[in-house]
Amino acid sequence: MKAETFVSKLSEININNFYGVPDSLMSSLSKHLASNNSRKINHKILHNEGGAVGVAIGKYVSNAEISAVYMQNSGFGNIINPITSLTNKDVFSIPILYVIGWRGSPDIKDEPQHKMQGRITLELLKLLEINFLVLESDEDLDLKLIKNNLLNKKSFALVVKKSFFDHDPTEFPKNENELLRQDVMQKLYRAYSDNTLFVSTTGKTSRELYEISKSDNFRKSFFTIGGMGHSSSISLGIAESNQDKQIVCFDGDGSLLMHMGAISIIGASPVTNFHYILLNNYSHESVGGQPTVANKIKFKEFSYANNFNSYLSIETQSDLTNYIKNIKSYCDKKMFIEIDIEMYSDKNLPRPDLKPSQYISKFNN
Repeated sequence: MKAETFVSKLSEININNFYGVPDSLMSSLSKHLASNNSRKINHKILHNEGGAVGVAIGKYVSNAEISAVYMQNSGFGNIINPITSLTNKDVFSIPILYVIGWRGSPDIKDEPQHKMQGRITLELLKLLEINFLVLESDEDLDLKLIKNNLLNKKSFALVVKKSFFDHDPTEFPKNENELLRQDVMQKLYRAYSDNTLFVSTTGKTSRELYEISKSDNFRKSFFTIGGMGHSSSISLGIAESNQDKQIVCFDGDGSLLMHMGAISIIGASPVTNFHYILLNNYSHESVGGQPTVANKIKFKEFSYANNFNSYLSIETQSDLTNYIKNIKSYCDKKMFIEIDIEMYSDKNLPRPDLKPSQYISKFNN
């Protein structure tokens, strides 16, 4: 089904508010919503899925409008709390339509980080007492069933399989940044001392660092292949446990926004062997290029407000070269480094050829 048709059909049952976090499986939906100029459709990309539920709650208690919250099933962890403590029948009985991309469904081959979540997706919905439909073809969309549940103040879920949405070739406008993420990471990986440990965020960033790290047999790199938004906290745990080493966190703007409070905790911690590197392309590039709000945030002021010792902005090859030239002088500071990068990744970028259990055993050894 075309995403435009899907949104139009939901509008027939008065679902015109869409809040969520883009994902790869439903990229067509979030692309359509992000580029839609209809005054009838109200759409916001949120920092995380729980936040999307929060906005939907606010909308309903204000004017009884029911909203759709879209997400990948990996975002379940972020919505369980507001569901179990706010929207369910024992509390406020606030109906929400969840549109969930089903990564790791048992009948398809998927990446390791999606397998468990895929196995338990339907069981989680049952446990949360949310009725659902699995969408695999156009005929599976039952508007009457959805409407009846929502009108009875029961949340409902549409579990979307990979084959449901038609491909959308839409490409969002590129930013004007000149630096490429993989090139930046490769140069920094070589520039830091051999006594450095690297942590990368989800998506293309970890896949690129995986390729870069092969030359060292993965001993210096931890790949946060799942759990979007948690690479900074993982880096803090590694920094506290390895105070004789330099820790470098390669994070993305979408990931930072998802759990931004972690930066405050890092800033308040006593570690000084920590470099937080924000690879900022103002987009969810790994899943389609949908925009974030990261180009509107003053990260210099943000970093100092969160007790980082130093902030550095890198926008050009010259900036990067100068940083690398003086890198040793920065390694005794807790630094926030913002690197503006192009919205680009290699379409032929390989996926990891080892199991997570194989390369995690090599880390820090």
